[in-house]
Amino acid sequence: MHANDSNESSRSHAAQAIREMLRFSRVVMRHLHVILITVILGGVAGGLKIASERAKPLEFESSATLLMERLNSPGDNGVFQTSTPLENYRQVLVSDRVLATVLERVSNLPPEIDQSRPRESWARQLRELILIKGQGSSGLVDVVCSSKNQDVPATIINHMIEEAQNTLDQSQENLSMEFVKTLDEERKQLEKRLTTSEQQLLQMQQSIGAFISDGSGGMTHPQIKRALELNNSYLLAQKRRIELEAMLVTIQQTVQQGGSLVPHLRPLEELLGPKHLSTVLALPKEEDTDELEQQLLADQEELANAMQFYGEAHPRVQKLQRAIAQKRLVLEDGMMMAQSGEAAEASREAVDRLLSILQNSIEAERTREDSLFAVYRAAESEAVSVNSKLAQTAILQREAELLRETHSNFLNRLESIEVRPNRTQVRLTVLNEPQTLGEPKVRLSFVKIMVFALAAGMAVGLVAIYVLDLLDDRFRSPDDLTGQTGLQLLSVIPEMPVAGEGESAFHVGLGKTDARSEAFRTLRTVICMSGENRERIAVSSSEPQDGKTTVLANVGASFALTGKRTLLIDADLRNPGLSKLLKMKSPGGLTEVLRSHHDVAETAAEFVRETHIQNLYVLPCGTRPSNPSELLSSARFAEFVAWAEANYDQILIDSPPVGVASDAALIGRQVDGLVLVVQPKKNRRQLVLRTCESIKNVGITILGIVANRISEDHEDSYGYGGRYGYGYGYGYGQHDDPSDGDVDGDTRAA
Repeated sequence: MHANDSNESSRSHAAQAIREMLRFSRVVMRHLHVILITVILGGVAGGLKIASERAKPLEFESSATLLMERLNSPGDNGVFQTSTPLENYRQVLVSDRVLATVLERVSNLPPEIDQSRPRESWARQLRELILIKGQGSSGLVDVVCSSKNQDVPATIINHMIEEAQNTLDQSQENLSMEFVKTLDEERKQLEKRLTTSEQQLLQMQQSIGAFISDGSGGMTHPQIKRALELNNSYLLAQKRRIELEAMLVTIQQTVQQGGSLVPHLRPLEELLGPKHLSTVLALPKEEDTDELEQQLLADQEELANAMQFYGEAHPRVQKLQRAIAQKRLVLEDGMMMAQSGEAAEASREAVDRLLSILQNSIEAERTREDSLFAVYRAAESEAVSVNSKLAQTAILQREAELLRETHSNFLNRLESIEVRPNRTQVRLTVLNEPQTLGEPKVRLSFVKIMVFALAAGMAVGLVAIYVLDLLDDRFRSPDDLTGQTGLQLLSVIPEMPVAGEGESAFHVGLGKTDARSEAFRTLRTVICMSGENRERIAVSSSEPQDGKTTVLANVGASFALTGKRTLLIDADLRNPGLSKLLKMKSPGGLTEVLRSHHDVAETAAEFVRETHIQNLYVLPCGTRPSNPSELLSSARFAEFVAWAEANYDQILIDSPPVGVASDAALIGRQVDGLVLVVQPKKNRRQLVLRTCESIKNVGITILGIVANRISEDHEDSYGYGGRYGYGYGYGYGQHDDPSDGDVDGDTRAA
């Protein structure tokens, strides 16, 4: 489905393009005089160019091919290598400096140099004789010099190449010196910055004081270390106070509950120390126990030595065994006493002493904690200040190290640069030497000049015709009319002399057999032979004064002369032209039919009027209403059209212009089709196209277009006697049916 739509769209575009090309070809044929004029002017211009070429004196030219090479000089380490493309060095060949030096060195100046002008302008004059052509980015350059003097071109080229190489060498040497000078200036600035940075670093270190190493490569100031140690001491004191307070609460609760203090002896020993705890609770002294244990160990060692030489029955061995047993018993009794808590539980005074010692220890630790905190806060403030200075010192130290490294690189770079005269970075090599005597310069082909001039003249003519066609907003031929609107051209109505009103308005009914009457008969025939039901037809135009009313009246008369009962309805309620044309201004008409509440058939039959032409009837407009759109959009209008269709063979409705009001769209919905009358000499192209588009958008069928008021000697393709006209010898005259009409009188313009 989409593929078919795409193919149809492509064919439609192709057909439209072909139609536009054919239309433009006809426009060109109408304006052949424009092309003729431009071609003649082009030929004249070409002739003048040929004459000027012939008048020029003979010129000679020499050429040379150069190769521009970028060289790497040893020892520069790429210091002077630039990214300038080789193409940019071509301008050195024709620079003012090079050309001025060339003019000083040549003995015979080119005759083209106007020596009467200032010497500063000679180089510019010489540049006009030289052509530089580069061959891409390959470095190949063609140098061409022309002059009226045969000996000058080669001399100019040779001196120019030599001087350009000297300029490049000198420029490179100057660049080297300038580069070294720039590096040296930067080195001095760097040394100045380094000195300043080191002085600032030294001053900062002196303001801070001594340093000590923290073992990790960094530096820790004593003030910071002191603050850290004070903080650790403060935290330890706080921890010990909290542990003592917790133990005090635990001992108090145990004593109140009558519990045993044995589970708390080990924590108390860790907090108060074993000696202090033994003294408070009357436990065996630790030093006595230690001495007894040492004696026990000595006896055990002596017993082991004796057992190597004596048996168990030996008195010495038995004595040592009894001593060891007694000492073990003493130690075991002391431990049993400590574990049972007999000493602690036996004495209430010992418990009170223990609680008092805990409370005193807590107060001492709290006092120590407060003192440490005050000292720590003072040390912390000093440490923060010192730490900020240390950070600044580290920044200055890193900056100084970076400057030292950069300074060292500058020194190494300066040492590696070797400034030598005649350093060459770009070298010019002559591949093809210029001819000593210049060859005659090839002139432009006179044939090519003339062909180009004529072609240019024709192109200018076509462009001029295209512009004229854009500015000309008229339809200049029937093909223009049908091609751009996409509608059928039903008939071409010639311009008729102004006639009167009433019965004389019917040109067809006057018994004439000229081309004007034949045009209306042709329109009638095309409508009848369309193959579809065309009993209800509306006639309209894009704007007023296009002759639609006269066309409708004469076509209606043509239908009536064939025996059809034809009704002409003046539905232009805003400007009733048909009623005025036929002198039927009366208080009764279409307006009264639509306003009346009586039966449509009775009311319409009352206001329909007969004409002098048999079978031709007219319903005039009647009174001009204040609400024409409402009347035409009412159901009564549709009922009236249905009544007319039932009582007449052909109905023609005079509709208001489409561009004036929406009445034409309301009428168009009640008819089988609409005939659009166009006056090519008057109507603008864009207005007609917009009119056609608006009619199609509301779903009204356009039967075709009638080209009206076409003069027989019209300058475009509408004229009669041509392919679209009707010759007077068409065959009508003495053999016409006299029943076609015998009314005499003048005719009027359609």
